[in-house]
Order: sequence, then structure tokens, then C-alpha cells
Amino acid sequence: MAYIGKSPDGTGVRSRFYYTQSSGGGTSVSGSSDDGTTLAFSDGAYVDVYLNGVLLVAGTDYNTSTANTIAGLAALANGDVIEVVVYDIFTVADTVSALNGGTFSNSVTINRAGNGVAQTIQNSGTTVGEIGVNSTDNMFFVSTNTGFKLAKDEAALIPAQSGGSNNDNALDLGFSTVRWKDLYLGGGAYIGGTGAANYLDDYEEGTWTPTTSSGSFTVSTANYVKIGSLVHCNFNLTVTSTVSAVDFGGLPFSSNAFAGGILGFQNSEAGEVYSIFVQTGTIWNFRVGSVQKGAANSSNLRGSFSFTTDA
Repeated sequence: MAYIGKSPDGTGVRSRFYYTQSSGGGTSVSGSSDDGTTLAFSDGAYVDVYLNGVLLVAGTDYNTSTANTIAGLAALANGDVIEVVVYDIFTVADTVSALNGGTFSNSVTINRAGNGVAQTIQNSGTTVGEIGVNSTDNMFFVSTNTGFKLAKDEAALIPAQSGGSNNDNALDLGFSTVRWKDLYLGGGAYIGGTGAANYLDDYEEGTWTPTTSSGSFTVSTANYVKIGSLVHCNFNLTVTSTVSAVDFGGLPFSSNAFAGGILGFQNSEAGEVYSIFVQTGTIWNFRVGSVQKGAANSSNLRGSFSFTTDA
């Protein structure tokens, strides 16, 4: 039969006190009871009082106006027994069922003593994941040997395996049929190695504006692609006023070494092969052999060239 009693650790939810009268005339009981325990209660509403086994009426047959005292009793006779039952005030624990689950509506702290798994996640009794710590600065999330670690000291998100140890060069970010979309980086990327030569810190595409100090032309297209320190340019120009054999300008970045490319020279001097010569700085021109060339009115100039830059 179920009943309210004491828990195994001795914390009571109900206490019972007996006071046997050794002389007549008393109208209250308090202090030490027959077995030496001391009557105490925090709220008279949680107290029952019996006289020789008969339940008394609170406020009529007795009062609890004085702390830890049953007062206002009719004069007691020698041998009368006053029984006082005190119920502790308690609140049923606010818990989430271990069997049926539930919802935590506020923060939950898991305090793991030392390194290791702090929480195990299972599917039908089989472990499929772990959450834990492997140092005071690192937290890991792992399924078998596939996971990641939040590394405070390294300020990095690190691939990890079971137990939170590092898992170097073994895991992919996405795969062929399940891809991430865009990657936003404030720095660069190491590709194929971890040395300075493997570091790609810039990729961009844009337009540029070729210029000349002799003659004029219109620009149909002038685009560039910059990958790291390598810049590749292309252009399509139509000469509107004869361009003398002078240098051109307007490179999108300053060249840090001599470089070159190929020019297609249409509508004039057909059949000639022209090369583009890029000087250090922002100057470029086109030549036949060692002779610097200009371009006649209405000539179409189409070409491309590459160079390196420190920008």
C-alpha cells in the first residue's frame, strides 16, 4: 500500500509528536515531546492535533498563534495524550520524464568532471554520437570517428574523432551530392599543402580601362581575373584616331615583373604577328619583333596578356 513516509536518506515529509500529561490543567503543548524530539512547524495550516486519538478542530479546539506551540486547548486531564502531526511543505520536482521525454524551457548545465564524454546520444540503445570535452578549452561533437572540435586556444573548428582527439586530413566538408553553397572568408585558403606557396588569399574579377596618350579608341570590353598574385587581362578596342607607337596604360594592378601576351590586329596590317609587352609598373605596348607599333584609325585590337603583381 502506498503512503507518504520518509525517504531513504531520512528526510521526513511528516513528523509525529506525543505529549502525555502527567498532571491535569494544562492548555498547551510545546518543546520536547515524549521521545525527546522538539515540536517545530513553519505553518499552522500544515498541523493536525489529536486528543486521545480524536482529531481536534483547528481554530476552535486549539490555535497555533504562538510559534511551535499548540495552544488554546481545553484543560487537559492527567494521562491525556496530545498527538501533533506536522507535515513538511514540499514541491513536487519539476522534472523531464526519463521514459517519455519532455521539454527543457531554460538553460541546462552539464558539469563534466575532467576530460571525456559528457553526454551520449543513442538510437534504440546503440550509441550514435558523443558530446564532451578533451581539455579545459576544447569541446567536441562526434559520431563514431566523424565530428568536430571547438578549440579555444587555436581559435579554430577542428575535425575530430571519438573521444575528441584530432582527426587530421581525413574528413571532407560536404561531398559530391550534398554540397555547401557559398564560402565566405576574411582571409585565405591553403590548397594542397600548408606552406606559404599553397596559400591563396585573393580571387576577383573586374573591368579595367586601357589608356593612351596618343590617339584615341573606344573600349568594347576590358576584363581581368586576379588569382592570388597572377592577373590575366583581355581587351577589345576600336581605334577612333590613329594611335602612334607609344605606350599604353591603365593596367588594373601594377606589374612587379616583365610579362606579355598576344594581340590580334584586325583591319590593318593583316597577317602580322604582334606580341604584347608588359613592363614593370602600369605600362604595356605591342610590338613586332623589337619594333614598338601603333595602330591605324578604325583598327580593331583584340588581345590578352598576363602578369604578376604585389597588390
